[in-house]
Amino acid sequence: MHSSIPFPGKYERLLASLSEPLHATSLRQPGRVARPGKEATLDRGYRLEISGFDGEPHLPALVEDLTEFLHGAMELCPTPQGFPIRLVQGCVGEAPPEAAEAHRLKITPEGGELTAETLDGLRRAVFRLEDEMQLRRAPILPLGEATHWTRLRTRISRNPLAPYRWLSGWELESDWECYPDAYLNRIAHAGVNALWVPGLFRNLIASPILPELGPENHRLERLRSLVARAARYGIQIYLFCIEPRALPEGHPVLRLYPELIGAGRSLCVMHPKVREYLWDASRALSREVPGLGGVINIFCGERFSNCWTSGTPVPECPRCREHPAAQVHATVLNTMLSGLKAGNPDARLLAWAYMMASSTESLPIAPMLEVIEAADPGVIWVGNFEHGGTKMACGREVQVHEYSLSCQGPAENFRLLAQAAREMGREVYAKLQMGNSYELSSLPWVTAPGIAAEKITTSQALGATGAMLGWIVGGVPGPMLQIAGVAAFHPEGSNVELMTRTAAVTWGEVAASLVVEAWGHFAEAWKAYPFHNAILYWGPITRAPAYPLYLQQEDRLAKPYNWGLDRQRRRQPYENDPHRWLGGYGVEEVTTAFRGMATQWERGLEKLRQAVEQTIPTRETRQEWHIATATRCQLLSTANLYEFNALRLRLKAGEDAVLERMRAIAIEERASTTAMQALMREEPWIGYQSEIFDYSYSLPMLKEKERHLLQTIHLLEEWARSGVDRSVLEKTVAELEDARPDDFPDEWGD
Repeated sequence: MHSSIPFPGKYERLLASLSEPLHATSLRQPGRVARPGKEATLDRGYRLEISGFDGEPHLPALVEDLTEFLHGAMELCPTPQGFPIRLVQGCVGEAPPEAAEAHRLKITPEGGELTAETLDGLRRAVFRLEDEMQLRRAPILPLGEATHWTRLRTRISRNPLAPYRWLSGWELESDWECYPDAYLNRIAHAGVNALWVPGLFRNLIASPILPELGPENHRLERLRSLVARAARYGIQIYLFCIEPRALPEGHPVLRLYPELIGAGRSLCVMHPKVREYLWDASRALSREVPGLGGVINIFCGERFSNCWTSGTPVPECPRCREHPAAQVHATVLNTMLSGLKAGNPDARLLAWAYMMASSTESLPIAPMLEVIEAADPGVIWVGNFEHGGTKMACGREVQVHEYSLSCQGPAENFRLLAQAAREMGREVYAKLQMGNSYELSSLPWVTAPGIAAEKITTSQALGATGAMLGWIVGGVPGPMLQIAGVAAFHPEGSNVELMTRTAAVTWGEVAASLVVEAWGHFAEAWKAYPFHNAILYWGPITRAPAYPLYLQQEDRLAKPYNWGLDRQRRRQPYENDPHRWLGGYGVEEVTTAFRGMATQWERGLEKLRQAVEQTIPTRETRQEWHIATATRCQLLSTANLYEFNALRLRLKAGEDAVLERMRAIAIEERASTTAMQALMREEPWIGYQSEIFDYSYSLPMLKEKERHLLQTIHLLEEWARSGVDRSVLEKTVAELEDARPDDFPDEWGD
């Protein structure tokens, strides 16, 4: 783990949030009674009857959840004459053969029967029963019979508090415990049934083939423990990796086995000994970690993993230069799959190519199809849903080369991948970002459930059998993950139907229509996002609430991305040249776009305010309100930063008439900064960015900005009265910092 990070330290509030029990708050609304002939009531209590599922070790955890819901949320007790709830193991005949987690609910005035063949199906039935009561805010169920299932059998998320890579470390090599049972239960209710956990083979798996390429003994205890704990909630664990990973400079294998090395210090998989190592390590992983769902392997496009990683010929490798790229990539995947299956026949290999060529643009589809044809039919293919797609922004069509919520998708590349996979009898999973994306990664989610629902239903319509719901950012439980789960089991439902049900479960049936209206405004706002990687990576949006309005030029760049920390975990400068943030748009275009998004978002907030007044307040409704309010503030601050810094350059060029507008922006920013401080005190996830494993902005930073804004406003007012002091505009921020004591606290997330 990163030596400078205090665990748990400043993450205690976040961990406490993940640890909050799901059913601790009563949702029972006085006065709600069953509608005669349409609903059944449990007002006399309940009795639980179980038929089948003998020997299921995780059935008690599901029964415990149901009991806690009935007691805590519905204020019910078991009674001998209570409403019978029967959990029955049996055939669900209406479900198609390829369906997963099929279940049937049958409710009569005399009792309810939940039928499923598997415990996974029963789990979904129990959660649906709870949802029916939760949305009514009463122990009341709808009469009738309904069967549900999904073709999206695997729905993979990620713990937002799990460390990963260069800015935090490898979670499986630490003692940091960030998977409380309450979190696992919450995401299971949201429809998630898998999590990905990163790791390096050479750090975890001992190798008798290449002893220098691994620890002395397997270091899989933490992974084994997590797999066992998550299984109680129907959640599988997938190890995410990029294997066979190229070796760091100076690694002993480079010196001891030079004949195994190919391009870029990669282990050449066309050498028999490397294939033997990779097969044995894969087998050991699945054998030593019982119940592991499998492995997700980025085989191309991120880090060197074989001689053809760069997508160009490899003359320095005597073996791979004789083989086409597709054969080399397929050899990696076939070797891993064979090893995994040898250790556990149920283990899966998900193959994910971020890019198939050395390009910053999106995945060309033809090379990918060549790899699919050459690979074992059992390999499952993960395709980026939006990469290479287009969307409308600032009145014109623009391309998308990143994860995106604002781009509805799918890209043509994903369509072609899904179609080709169907024709070849292969499985495809959609790579999505359900919570948020790098469009705005310092909030736990972007509240646009309609967009998320459509992506899920489209993925199923194209034949996807699973979905990876998020990369490093975007895994905080909330409405976006919830609607993904709802849409997975209602693929034929309209967007409005899916949103209404999701809203009602969290907000209650009375407030649901207002919430859906709010979500509609939020989605329309988000679709107007002026998409370009320069805006995501180098623009100020991620850090906007704490971004100072400097009158000086900040020449130092925020590398690698303008998210708050560099790779040494040092606080980044607030670079302020708006031309680096544009990506081909004009400053006025981007400013207008973000200001328009904030205005549209405010319309949604007005509807959400009305919903707040009509619902029983819960942790979930308060959290959603705070995050939606923070989103509007962040969009507005982003617009202000683009405009202010463009005006600063015009002022420097002699246009003194811009002074009043600059002052107005600074005053607006002060109000927004004050509002964000109040929101951050209420909601610990605001400002947290999972990839840097820290806060892109925090309360101390906001206070620092507020002090700086007061100085800026005062100076602009003085200039309006007495004239502009050009010497200030000619300075750099570094000169300004050198001229004053460093009395601002450099704290994060407290």
